[in-house]
Amino acid sequence: GPPNNLAISFVTMESSALVSVDRHGLYHSVQESVTFTLNEAFEKDVHYTLFRSEDWAAWLTFTVVFAALIIFDNTVLHSSPQSMTVKRAMAYTLFWVLCACAFCGWVCWHFGRNQGFMWMSGYLLEWMLSFDNLFVFHMIFNV
Repeated sequence: GPPNNLAISFVTMESSALVSVDRHGLYHSVQESVTFTLNEAFEKDVHYTLFRSEDWAAWLTFTVVFAALIIFDNTVLHSSPQSMTVKRAMAYTLFWVLCACAFCGWVCWHFGRNQGFMWMSGYLLEWMLSFDNLFVFHMIFNV
């Protein structure tokens, strides 16, 4: 990790506290921390490959299921020209969340619990970020 050589001393008086900071040490500590962070962030991970040959079955399964669900969504779920109600939107959302949970179950079964946890964490993060986008769009279109 980054070096931790920052000298801070606290001097307590009757009703107040004085803080003495070694500015030279603080500057070098911040500079070394930024250098360490940048080196770690941009270091190439030689053990990571996105499309590995041993994962072809997982990518094929994902592609086939994804294509089938998109076709199902466009041909069956949205085949009628009815307007979207809150109840219907909640049912669609529940359907897609259950599909995601089923896929996560498959990831757990095929790759292990840790990978399933990582996949669901990423899914939930993306879902939260999509809610954030809704608020941004709302603010943009209300101005």
